[in-house]
Amino acid sequence: REDSDSGIAVFFREAFDRHADPCLEGRVGRLMDYLQMKSKGLAEGLPPPEDFAIELPTANEPSCEAVVGEYLRVFTNSCVWRWALQEGLDYQKAKLERQKEIN
Repeated sequence: REDSDSGIAVFFREAFDRHADPCLEGRVGRLMDYLQMKSKGLAEGLPPPEDFAIELPTANEPSCEAVVGEYLRVFTNSCVWRWALQEGLDYQKAKLERQKEIN
């Protein structure tokens, strides 16, 4: 049993704070932060979750260009990840190689 001041108890206390990030996107962001924090060290060479998450502004309606751009960013990152796996590369190294290639 975990101490009430650590682990999952802290996550639920913070993630479901009524006064912070009441929207769905805010809650998902807190969940992603928690998962990323817990997976540090386990995910050596793996891509960060935000490289595969569509991030659109919530304050106003995003433009078509912003939506397409975000989908292309995520698609590109998934292609780089697949290529890195095939080549036996670390994801960050593969991203750098791709950047060198397009520059």
